[in-house]
Amino acid sequence: MQWVITKAIEAKSPLARRDEITRILLTNRGIVGEAETREYLTPQKPDHLTAGTVNISLRELKKAVKRIETAIRKKEHIVVYGDYDADGICSTAILWEALHSLGADTLPFIPLREKHGYGLSIKGIDDLLNSGKVRPSGKIPTISRDVQSSKVRQGRTLSKPPSLIITVDNGIVAFDAVEYAFRKGIDVIICDHHEKAKKLPKAMAIIHTTLLSGSGVAWVFAKEIIRSSRKKAAAQKTLDLATIGTVADMVPLLGPNRSLVKYGLSVLQKHSRIGLKLLLQEAAVEPEALAIYHINYVIAPRLNAMGRLEHALDALRLICTKSPERARELAQKLGTTNRRRQELTEEMLNHAKKLSGRISASIGSKKILIIDHQDFHEGVIGLIAGKLVEEYYRPVIVVAKGGEISKASARSIAGFNIIKAIRKTEHLLIDAGGHPMAAGFTIRTENIQAFKKLMLRIASVELSPDLLQPKLSLDAQILLNDVTWELYEKLEGMEPFGIANPKPAFAIREMRVVNTRAVGREKQHLKLTLAQGNETIDGIAFSLGNLAAKLRGGSQVDVAATLEQNIWNGRKELQLRVKDIKSLSLKD
Repeated sequence: MQWVITKAIEAKSPLARRDEITRILLTNRGIVGEAETREYLTPQKPDHLTAGTVNISLRELKKAVKRIETAIRKKEHIVVYGDYDADGICSTAILWEALHSLGADTLPFIPLREKHGYGLSIKGIDDLLNSGKVRPSGKIPTISRDVQSSKVRQGRTLSKPPSLIITVDNGIVAFDAVEYAFRKGIDVIICDHHEKAKKLPKAMAIIHTTLLSGSGVAWVFAKEIIRSSRKKAAAQKTLDLATIGTVADMVPLLGPNRSLVKYGLSVLQKHSRIGLKLLLQEAAVEPEALAIYHINYVIAPRLNAMGRLEHALDALRLICTKSPERARELAQKLGTTNRRRQELTEEMLNHAKKLSGRISASIGSKKILIIDHQDFHEGVIGLIAGKLVEEYYRPVIVVAKGGEISKASARSIAGFNIIKAIRKTEHLLIDAGGHPMAAGFTIRTENIQAFKKLMLRIASVELSPDLLQPKLSLDAQILLNDVTWELYEKLEGMEPFGIANPKPAFAIREMRVVNTRAVGREKQHLKLTLAQGNETIDGIAFSLGNLAAKLRGGSQVDVAATLEQNIWNGRKELQLRVKDIKSLSLKD
């Protein structure tokens, strides 16, 4: 792996070196000048975020708010049409709770992945138009017995068709569905953050920005809808959900996203909803200890698992319920479904590797990997694509092959905009949507081979050999005696870390290995002690346990690592989280 080090620290005194490290860290994250630094270190409170500050059209906002106020006044039926991933589920809850707090006659709708596909669809609208009791088989989902209002009873469905649909975390490419809704007498307001196509759907209003996650857009929109001072608390109550969606959707944690997450984490830690508390309890995580890591690897996977294998409506129910008994039941269900998702992903990944193994001889010459098979489960193809990107370090597209229609999920590498590339093949597709790093599309099975040929051609032109070289970005080259509690406290002030604001990583060269040992159930991790001059420090290197036998005491190594605190038996120490090791005795 190639290391890309921004700068070696040149100052001499400890204080000057720490200040230089801090300046480099800020510059690397695009933070320059006193005002930007102040905003970065002490972000404005989310209350101060407005539609204008996140590039939402004020003209469109005004139209949307006016239409919603009319719908509430006339007691029209409003459907909040969400999505089945963590960001979409949180977006749905945010806007539904806001409308509900204003007395709107509103219900949420979460599409079924296999029946409705992604986003606002004609099939989804037809289900909303159909009468009958809500069933997970595809009829209108209900959240009735878990919502906050005592007026809403179990089994309640729309007494008449909705006259207004508000999409959240979807809709920006729903051209046919919006026109279909209009023909059926339904107005549509789109609230989305995904990349626009060349044209826009003919919706009544479009609340859109790419600066936020879907839940971030929904939160700002909800705040604008709830303008009276007595209702301000309603928006604050959903800041926890905006935080989960923002982290889960992997948007840049700078600017307004940083504001939402920094303050939202506090809400999550101190005032978690009963459903989230029990979900964390099921995963043996204390709410007070909750961090970005737990959103990424505990909460989001469990919410996502429902949309992948079951019905994401139960994830929405978990978030919104006030019943401890119901929350416990749903938390257990989400945990069980997530474990099943893990098993299925492992099974499908092994299958995908066997398929890719058959073409391994040519993989080096192919700049993008495209795999299709009828046995792939469309609920986990995105996860498979992501893991194959890690394996081969090139963009990957995995297609769940159907009889007539197939679903695909794509993951990319830095420098290659996957949704832009996919849209160059739109004449072969039914629909497509996503972000530069992740996308999905629907395609007629008969067009898969033509798509492959065209996409391989696009990748051969747009993907340079340099982009296909894995790189490890390091903020600075430092000395071991720079690693102090004072520096650690500076780094803490830069949290929360995430996309575009990664945890600071450093290169420390010419370290001496004191000792090493393999740890973990399968001895897959490496525990080591390193020294430089008179300074020593412990380190942990995950998935590098194979180096334990190769690194002898006294070996000279260069280490790439982040800094963390380790608490053991009440003792608190600094340690290195080692990302990579280079040594003259090891072949890189």
